[in-house]
Amino acid sequence: SHMTGAVDKLRAFRRLREEKGREGRLSVFIGDSVTDLLALLEADIGIVLKDALNKNNTLDKVISLYGIDVQPLVRAAMIAQCGQEAATVTPVSMPPMTIYAADGWDEIGVMLFGNEF
Repeated sequence: SHMTGAVDKLRAFRRLREEKGREGRLSVFIGDSVTDLLALLEADIGIVLKDALNKNNTLDKVISLYGIDVQPLVRAAMIAQCGQEAATVTPVSMPPMTIYAADGWDEIGVMLFGNEF
């Protein structure tokens, strides 16, 4: 189906998370626009490329307006390495609205798949 807006993307992401066999697994969403923001926040690890955080674009303005915390992707590495255990403590240890910024696809690949990427 065709996804045009933030709610469409969020619903699709939730459907994927709820598929049989995915329960309790760490979820990651990678986005680059304001229509990705709801799914980015829904994910255990929401990743945005730093290039998408240009001070003149809508995504950056909405992030600032709502006080969403943007952390370096390296901070999310502990969550990814510890899997579900870290994901269950994340809401307590991290601000409730946090996304992670990556320098590029190589950094995302190494964080998700290790040095073999």
